[in-house]
Amino acid sequence: MFACKVRCRTTVFLKVEEDELTLEEAKARFNEVKKQSRVISVKKIYDYKHWKNDHGEIAATMEVDVLVRHDPYVDYMADYELRACRVIREEFFTAGTAIQALDSQRFQPLRKRPFR
Repeated sequence: MFACKVRCRTTVFLKVEEDELTLEEAKARFNEVKKQSRVISVKKIYDYKHWKNDHGEIAATMEVDVLVRHDPYVDYMADYELRACRVIREEFFTAGTAIQALDSQRFQPLRKRPFR
């Protein structure tokens, strides 16, 4: 059961093998990431950096919705927002970038189904 939905923003990095990528190829790579999890729904991808950095990665900024599981010992929405940021860190390679909670919505009654 899920207690809330939190919208977060972060920068996600993907490893690439090719030397040169076009912007369209980079967008296609990040669109593949959209279907990764049942508790995360990617809403928006922007600020594509389609050149490789020194570590062979490309980057993009994402806004994602995260369903956070209910915990009977948690009373404050800020604690659920922190847990949402932790879920994003586990699901995506964010390489130490900041994760910002933008918006949150508490479910009453609790939501039983994940995304999709």
